[in-house]
Amino acid sequence: MIFFFSIYFHFIKILSTVFFSSAILIVTFITFFLSKEKKEYLGYTIGRSWGKTILKITGIKIKTNINFSPEEGKNYIFAGNHQSSFDIYLLYSMIPIQFYWLAKKSLFKIPFLGWAMKFQGHIGVERENSSKAAESLKKAINRIKSGISIAIFPEGGRSQDGTLQPFKKGAFALARLSQTDIVPVLIKNACLIAPKGKFLIHRKHTVLLNFYPAISGKDKEAEKKLRFIFEEGLKN
Repeated sequence: MIFFFSIYFHFIKILSTVFFSSAILIVTFITFFLSKEKKEYLGYTIGRSWGKTILKITGIKIKTNINFSPEEGKNYIFAGNHQSSFDIYLLYSMIPIQFYWLAKKSLFKIPFLGWAMKFQGHIGVERENSSKAAESLKKAINRIKSGISIAIFPEGGRSQDGTLQPFKKGAFALARLSQTDIVPVLIKNACLIAPKGKFLIHRKHTVLLNFYPAISGKDKEAEKKLRFIFEEGLKN
């Protein structure tokens, strides 16, 4: 059963990604008369529907614990630990306000998905190139100033078994420079459902998704506090 469900899941993932990415591209072109902000919002709503559709069709069980409520007119940096490919669908579905992804540049090279991400206004980061990484940081600051939040995985990638990896500095530099609060988003058990580099999908597990109260972007201990929240959450 696991094998056949895994085939079904990967088929649905590819089909829905092509469909929703194409929808974003089409909407972008046929709404040329709209402002850039309105087109990007339409793209965001389609992307959110993509995440929700995959989670619903595949029947993955999710348990949420939300100790965060966004203040009206305020932007945030949503920082999640990165356990599996499911994390993207989870954050797209569960983050309650519009946001841009700050993601590795290689994702933008994937057909359909990468094209849609570019047209939606998401930001690619080349970590190996410090000058280009700095440019991406400036773009993210400008996005926040324009009134939209940012979502990021501070680890920069997934581990094989879901173990928390060292944080990159980008999320915390962004918080400090833009004076934007960080909302910790803990993801647990996603690595049991879709381990990195594995084909089989084990949907018997329940994913736990916890939103914590925001950490001040001015807090010099923000990185330590975020890591403590993740480490304690993954223990329990």
